[in-house]
Amino acid sequence: MKTEQNLAEYRKKKDLEENLERAWMACGAEPAGGPSGHRDTDTSGAQLKWLEGILVSLRPDIGLEVLRLNGALDVMLPELTALVELSGGEARHKDLWEHTVKVVMQSECTPLIRWAALLHDIGKARTRRIDERGRVHFFGHAEVGAGMCERILKRMNMDSAMRRKIKFLVLFHHRASQYDLDWTDSAVRRFGKEVGPALDDLIALSRADMTTRRAEKKNRGLRHLDHLCERLAAIREADKRVTPLPKGLGTSIIECFGIKPGPRIGRLRDFLEQKIEEGELDPMMDAEYYMDYLKNSGIIEKEEP
Repeated sequence: MKTEQNLAEYRKKKDLEENLERAWMACGAEPAGGPSGHRDTDTSGAQLKWLEGILVSLRPDIGLEVLRLNGALDVMLPELTALVELSGGEARHKDLWEHTVKVVMQSECTPLIRWAALLHDIGKARTRRIDERGRVHFFGHAEVGAGMCERILKRMNMDSAMRRKIKFLVLFHHRASQYDLDWTDSAVRRFGKEVGPALDDLIALSRADMTTRRAEKKNRGLRHLDHLCERLAAIREADKRVTPLPKGLGTSIIECFGIKPGPRIGRLRDFLEQKIEEGELDPMMDAEYYMDYLKNSGIIEKEEP
């Protein structure tokens, strides 16, 4: 019995090796023979190298399709196979597997962006719902997908720093494309604060995520992303040059709340500047605007005298 089990495991391993190598060769990945010239697929870390090599190859679309057809995808990433099964013959929404592969192909050829592209819609299989009018929704798929990413990439022994970056991109992959020209400067500031140093990677993923065949719609989306980046850069530059709070605000705080001059005034100013930086308040408004916010925030009662 144990011999039969060992033989089955050996055959499964050999099948995976051969299927990965077929995909590797089909997509033009280098070097020939697999990562570092080795054919080992016995560990999750080795499988990670094989997959990553395919993702950053000249034709990852071909490599991924070969993995799907020969069953290797189902062995290593069954969560992606679920997208394939969800897409089969479904007319209510776009083919999720085809979309995923196209996003990978359109994305910047770096491991970070390619992995995020591969996994960005991974949560849709678990969040798909059809409403009473027959419309399909995937509410919360980004949040669900981010959690799945963490588990998938940890299972594949990816290092924690890279996992965090990919998870962040998957979680926020729709955020930039939600930008509208009507966003206030405060909303743009909040977006910039929210995404932080991941801005360029997030915009790169958002560009790749536009797979519509309607050229006008795609070009409009790309222009909106450009506009968002330009506005954010301009706002950040302006905020560097301008003191965010009006002159005499300390006096206004003293008179409005009966607070004695001292360190407490400085702490309240710091609090307001932080809220401006986070995009919750606008800079350089009149003193009454900031006094109202201090009153409603409850900070005066919380702040130690």
